[in-house]
Parts: sequence; structure tokens; C-alpha cells
Amino acid sequence: MHKETAILFGQKEEFAIEIKPYKIPQKFYLRLWIKSKAIGDYKRGGSLDYLINEFFKFAASYKNLYEEDFISLSDFQIFNELVSYIEKGYSIEEEEKLFLRMERYSFNIADCQLNEFTILRLYLSSEKIIKFLIYEMDGKTEPEFYSFDIAENIFFKTYKSFMMYAFKNRLKKNGLFFPDNFSVEDIQ
Repeated sequence: MHKETAILFGQKEEFAIEIKPYKIPQKFYLRLWIKSKAIGDYKRGGSLDYLINEFFKFAASYKNLYEEDFISLSDFQIFNELVSYIEKGYSIEEEEKLFLRMERYSFNIADCQLNEFTILRLYLSSEKIIKFLIYEMDGKTEPEFYSFDIAENIFFKTYKSFMMYAFKNRLKKNGLFFPDNFSVEDIQ
């Protein structure tokens, strides 16, 4: 039996994307590495379309992913501010607005491979840092919160490396690889 090996883009000590072919063609296991911490495991495989699509969504809007109100808050407080709006008794209209706000910050990169994680990202422009706020809840152990800072250049170098591989190997299952206003130059 042929055993597939994982492919790593980036450095585990800073930021890396790791994929490994799943037993069903065109599906993959997915794991992120941030500061040597594994985010995800190889329990479930799925499409990489979310990871591919998220690159373009993020590249188009990441410089607007911070609010002045966050300055006085801890990372955990920012996470709660963005995610815990449902528990606060807002009207349906206000909840819809807050849901869309949270979606702007969400890093929706997985089909079903990272179900145990809620991942948000912010951009600290003065420091050129992408900040990841991650909540892990698997239902078996105590929930954990992580906060990681990744240099903008390292984040994009790693992500673009994965994107070029995905493009060359036709890993996108649905739709065109490049949305409007993007081309291969954007992933080089």
C-alpha cells in the first residue's frame, strides 16, 4: 500500500500550511502550524477550496481588519467581542450586523478539517503583523485560547507558496481558481 506524505509550506516555527492527501481523491487533510503549535490534526479530510478562496478574500481586505475599540482590549476580550454577540440579547437586525462583522474577521479555511477551531485574524498595520486569535474546543478537553502574531511578509510568503502549488496542481474543485481582479501574479 502506498502511503502519502504530507506537504509543508513555510516553517512550523513561524507559520506553515500542511496538507496531506486523503483517501478520497481531491480531498486533503489540513493542519496549520503557528509558532510550533499544530492547529488541526489528520482526523478528517476535505476540499481545499476554502483555503484557496480565503487567500483572495484576505488579500483584498486584510488592511481593514482592526478597529480602534480593540486598542484597550486583551486578545481574549477582542475574540469575545467578535464572537459572543449571540449571548448578549440583541435584536435580530443587530445580531445580523454583528454576525457580518465577525465573518469579516473569520479565517474560514477548512471544509471540515478544523471543526474544533474558531479562527479569527486581525491586522496590526503599524507593526505589519497578522494576529491570529484561535479558540479550540473539541468537546473532550477543556477549551483553550491561543493568540499568535505572524509577520505579514512571512504569512504571505507561506500562503503564496501553497497557492502556487494549488494552482499548478489544480487543487481547486469548484469554480475558477482566480476571482475577478486577481491573477497568477498575485500568488508569486
